[in-house]
Amino acid sequence: MIRKGAKIFGFRKMLHFHHLFAGLIITAFFYFKENNLWVNIGLGIAFSDLIHHFVILKILEKKEKFELIEKIR
Repeated sequence: MIRKGAKIFGFRKMLHFHHLFAGLIITAFFYFKENNLWVNIGLGIAFSDLIHHFVILKILEKKEKFELIEKIR
């Protein structure tokens, strides 16, 4: 959770922009440009976020954490 002092413009919730989304955007854009290098880079970025959330955080924090919207205390 985000601390109370981190409220932005009075919002109670904040949308997370995981680098999974950036990777998928890069992959989709360059897929249609037929540029395999950037498609693979985009997939690598997306998979690294999934590994981070579902493997690394599970080991370190004993739970999976992939929240799209996080509540601000």
